[in-house]
Amino acid sequence: MEKTKGFVLTSIKYGDTSAILQVYTQDFALVSLMLRGVYGGKNKRFKSINYPFTEIEFSFKPQQKSSLIIPSNLQVSNSFFEMHQHPIKAIMLQFIAEVVHQCLKQDEKNLDLYEFLEEQIQIFNNKKEHFAEFHLNLFLNLTSYFGFFPNQENFDFPYFDLIEGRFTQQNKSPYLLSAQETEDWKNLMQSEFTEESKNQFNKNSRQRLTEILLDYLRIHLDGFREPKSLLILKEILSA
Repeated sequence: MEKTKGFVLTSIKYGDTSAILQVYTQDFALVSLMLRGVYGGKNKRFKSINYPFTEIEFSFKPQQKSSLIIPSNLQVSNSFFEMHQHPIKAIMLQFIAEVVHQCLKQDEKNLDLYEFLEEQIQIFNNKKEHFAEFHLNLFLNLTSYFGFFPNQENFDFPYFDLIEGRFTQQNKSPYLLSAQETEDWKNLMQSEFTEESKNQFNKNSRQRLTEILLDYLRIHLDGFREPKSLLILKEILSA
């Protein structure tokens, strides 16, 4: 038997009583779990598993790794209860999980990425305020694990080219940030999401940076699509 832990990213009902979970694991990258008999009755245990970024532990037979895994000894290792009970954080997590899921690829284990997500989710769970920019920092830092973190050369140049991933003095690219957008982009690159960090952007800048980051991911990741939960997040960010 293999044993690992991972973050639940998506959950889809399968048939009348079963569910398929997409889980990003510490040891086997992205896997699909089949949970049988979880719908119907009073299955409180499944309700606790069914939240985005709940961290679970489970065992499975090695030959199942390339197909739907039927886990055994499944248990929650970290429910991150605080953030799942928070109405705004819960919506943000749904959006973040959708984006992270699109970034990940099957069979590409990355322990550094897993530990980064684990650390950042824990901070997000603990913060009581100043968490509105969590997704901005997370998405930007995700790019470093996939090889296209913004080039920091010529940091004083006035524009940023999303296609080239670098700062420039030219203003001819179809995916060029304006001078103000570039200034916000620079501030984001220099920021960190920590227990002590505070929000630094107004709601309009947060919304625009969200759109810019999604454009940046779409340009550099094959098959990346606009998240379905984006509209809901925009309503939250504009409040």
